Amino acid sequence: MPRISISLTRLVGTAANEAMAELSIDMYKLYKSNHKLLIEEQEGRHQLRKKLSAEQEKSEHLQKQLDGLLNSNRHNSQKTHDKLTSATSSDISERQSDQNPSPMKAPKRVVPAHRRSKVRGVLLQDTEDD
Repeated sequence: MPRISISLTRLVGTAANEAMAELSIDMYKLYKSNHKLLIEEQEGRHQLRKKLSAEQEKSEHLQKQLDGLLNSNRHNSQKTHDKLTSATSSDISERQSDQNPSPMKAPKRVVPAHRRSKVRGVLLQDTEDD
């Protein structure tokens, strides 16, 4: 705490004592008001910290619920996808076995143009009978 010195050389006796008493009372009032403001500030900070921790817990709880829902949705959609895939593949295999009991032959492959044999010349045929 800083020291304050005030020269009271002109005041003598009771006037000096009254001036010192008045200064002391004013300084004490300022100290009390500052102390009260400090306590209010600390209480407000404490309340804000409580609210912040409550909001963080709430946020974490909601995040866990959201993650649980997303994971269950993913799990359910994966199960559904697996069921649909297995059902579709079994339906297709049943349809193929019902339609054609013999294995299907692969269609002839088309040879790329650069690998085809080149035919030179033209073959002319007369279609009219004379």
